[in-house]
Amino acid sequence: MALLRKYGLVVLGVVLSAVGAVLLLTQPVSFGWTAYAPLSSATFVPPGPTPGMIAGLVLLVVGLMVVAGWVGFRIGRNRDSS
Repeated sequence: MALLRKYGLVVLGVVLSAVGAVLLLTQPVSFGWTAYAPLSSATFVPPGPTPGMIAGLVLLVVGLMVVAGWVGFRIGRNRDSS
């Protein structure tokens, strides 16, 4: 239980970062219409990122911020006790 109390927040941050990275990397870059378009061979690519890419980026950033906050807290706590 003490181990979970000590490292629980950093584990949460790493898990959030990993899920965000997986979401960000597994999103398709483009997609095309499945309807028949006889006079064009162009594929429609929507402008901007997909919602999955946005969610992945947000989770990645939040996870990294949690880990950075935990590291900063631990460094500050160790300096105070010395």
